[in-house]
Amino acid sequence: MEVEYISLQEATKYCGYSQEYLSLRARQGKLKALKFGRNWVTKKEWLEEYLKSVEEYNNNFKIKKVAAPPENLPVETPIPKPVPAIRFGFIVVLVFVALITGIFYGRESFKIVYDQVIPLVIKFNENFEKTVSDTIFSAVVNAQDIWEMTVDTFKEFGQWLISLF
Repeated sequence: MEVEYISLQEATKYCGYSQEYLSLRARQGKLKALKFGRNWVTKKEWLEEYLKSVEEYNNNFKIKKVAAPPENLPVETPIPKPVPAIRFGFIVVLVFVALITGIFYGRESFKIVYDQVIPLVIKFNENFEKTVSDTIFSAVVNAQDIWEMTVDTFKEFGQWLISLF
């Protein structure tokens, strides 16, 4: 009994795949084939086995078997991330600046600094509370206004400090 091998070029006549693709599948070991020199050869039976396995795979892929999770599976609710403590840090910096200014300019200057810094802190706090209470979208929309107000507040404070010198 003589074994009849066919080239991969001839095998393309029996299927819809190119010679290059069949060569790739032969190198991967998916298609049974032998290499003689630099040419791959296969048998019609091996090609039919490969085509049948591809068809089975495609049929199983089309039937999506979705398994439902067990009813007793615990479901965790996500823990919301805390709002960063920007306000606290900002207030600490302002108080520090007020104390340093008070030390350099005496008690009378400290009262002036205190009287002028407190409205700035209240203004910042109101803007901060507004930003936190708004939705993310409105916070993004109002971010430029809040940024400008914060920069203006710092500019006013800086001008006031310069005026003391």
